[in-house]
Amino acid sequence: MPRSVVRSVRVIIGQHRHHPAHRRGLVEAMEAIEGELGMTAKETIMNENFWGRPFSTLESMAKEEDPKVIAKIVSNCELMHRRSIPLFTQLKGTLLGTLPQWRMHELATVVKGWRELGFLTPDLMLSMLPYITDNIHSMASSDIVTFLDAFATIRLTVEPQPLVEAAAGTIEEFTPLQLVSVCSSLARLNIHSLAIISRSAEVICELLPEHRRDVFSHGHDVAVTIYSFAKLQVMLNPSLWPTLMSLFHHTLDEMVAAHLTMCVTAFKRVHVRLTPSVASAVNRRAMQVMAEFSATGLAMFLRDVEIVSESLVSRVAMHLPRLLESATAEDVAVLVKEGLLSAASSRPSPIAILDVLRPYIIQFAGSFTDAQRLDILNCLMHHHGREESVEEISGIFSSVRHWSPVSMNQSTFERTIAVDEDEVTDAVARSPLMA
Repeated sequence: MPRSVVRSVRVIIGQHRHHPAHRRGLVEAMEAIEGELGMTAKETIMNENFWGRPFSTLESMAKEEDPKVIAKIVSNCELMHRRSIPLFTQLKGTLLGTLPQWRMHELATVVKGWRELGFLTPDLMLSMLPYITDNIHSMASSDIVTFLDAFATIRLTVEPQPLVEAAAGTIEEFTPLQLVSVCSSLARLNIHSLAIISRSAEVICELLPEHRRDVFSHGHDVAVTIYSFAKLQVMLNPSLWPTLMSLFHHTLDEMVAAHLTMCVTAFKRVHVRLTPSVASAVNRRAMQVMAEFSATGLAMFLRDVEIVSESLVSRVAMHLPRLLESATAEDVAVLVKEGLLSAASSRPSPIAILDVLRPYIIQFAGSFTDAQRLDILNCLMHHHGREESVEEISGIFSSVRHWSPVSMNQSTFERTIAVDEDEVTDAVARSPLMA
């Protein structure tokens, strides 16, 4: 069992049968290595059966050539949530130079660890691709999941068809979460494997919502499931989306801001409307996690959520100064049009919102598309008429080169946001499964 030792940030696991003096030596060795790796997490889990023997420094680890030992080094770094670029770079060179000696499970262990620690690189995965595909026959189902996720992480441009076929052939061996991971990989790789997608949807519908807590332990897992099925346009199973809507409703209170954005974007993508009770719960949860939203994440959320309550608008207004510090032209356009000053809303927009938005609208005047400028003016006039600030913005827009505004009464509400939805969603939802 884990036992806290020395510092509150370190948990040391192991046999605990050493002589006290030897144990002190182990702790000292681990502290030295911990210092070399640096602090990257609040809590460190250190395996005393590994650290300090036979390795007392990162330099000694970097010289290792045995695949089994290299896999242990990487997995223990993953356990500690720490990485050393010089160490990993040298081990990467050793791995590529000795690739024929590697078994698939050891290779998958290293790939998983480096993905978790942000060291996975396209050149590494592309160099290993032929060896991996040639040895699929010796993979366990968990290895297939790991490699698919790794190739999806680097956005492999060549379809790893042998891996996809292997996944389809072993689909009954996957756990529900492994199926979700495979579907997430397929979604990021833009691969539509009907066999995998259909069976995954069946499994989800069979298990949910009654067994949702046995399958999904985190709101993140639910968000990944919903977003992956939406991106894959899974519409053949009539039970899937009502099931996912129910799952979403039951796990809303566990979700962070990025999860909410992923889910409302997903439902919008497949034209599934939120029920009134779910929409109300989404607004309530968004208010609770408002401090977590980035400008881009909130812009996407407001763009895709169907109902924006007055209370939520007020909460957004409170956070606007912070959000706008990192906003892009597209973010500002969406924040104006889709939520804060929407012309589709009959409620009056507080003048305070216009006061906060005004300098950013002016700043990005030349970056907006013609349609965005027209939408912004329509929204401003809908709420504030020809108030002085609106006239000022109109004059600045008119001075933008090549822009000839049409009638101010014309409503142009096409979606013109120049945001790569998938890239932004990946960015706001960066996590072990979706990275």
